Amino acid sequence: MTPLSWIHRRRHTKSLCLSCTGVMFLFSLSGNSLTIYIVLTKPYMRSITNCLIANMAIADLFMTLSAMPYSAAYAYVGSRWFGGTMGMITCKILHFSVALSIAASILTLVVIALDRFFAVVYPFKRPSVIRKISVVSTVIWVLSILSTSPYLYYYKALPLQDVLCPSSSGFVEFLVILPLRTFGSQKPASGEPSR
Repeated sequence: MTPLSWIHRRRHTKSLCLSCTGVMFLFSLSGNSLTIYIVLTKPYMRSITNCLIANMAIADLFMTLSAMPYSAAYAYVGSRWFGGTMGMITCKILHFSVALSIAASILTLVVIALDRFFAVVYPFKRPSVIRKISVVSTVIWVLSILSTSPYLYYYKALPLQDVLCPSSSGFVEFLVILPLRTFGSQKPASGEPSR
């Protein structure tokens, strides 16, 4: 492979990445916005499940508006970021909003699963908490904000040759792996062989 063909292939890959990200951005923006609009404006669409789906669409809009433009820019400039106070703030907000979106989506899916469980197993005894969808949505977002708030403290634009906003770190692994190792592994009971 000659250097010129490698450069041409790299440019082609970048433009393909930008095109795909642009198409996903448009579909995600229009689909999630339409979902939210329908649930908010059509009273007959305000079932518990549909309200939870709209809540997840709001979380997905956070992902669309924060991560997708960053993904498109990442194909061209990598982790390079702009410096100063504004660079520091946007680096923190970018990583926080991506993590917030993921956390809110996961918690919403958990509540949808619980709602469906109670609807199938206890069709006449649905918990009154799940019926109060505004309270459930508020709890989802508060828990999501609390669980992802360390991102606002940790991430920062690093002033190296080019200013960098790192996309992964040992801190994230620390938040995930340490609790799993601490609480996920149990000591064998007496009489059981250790593995």
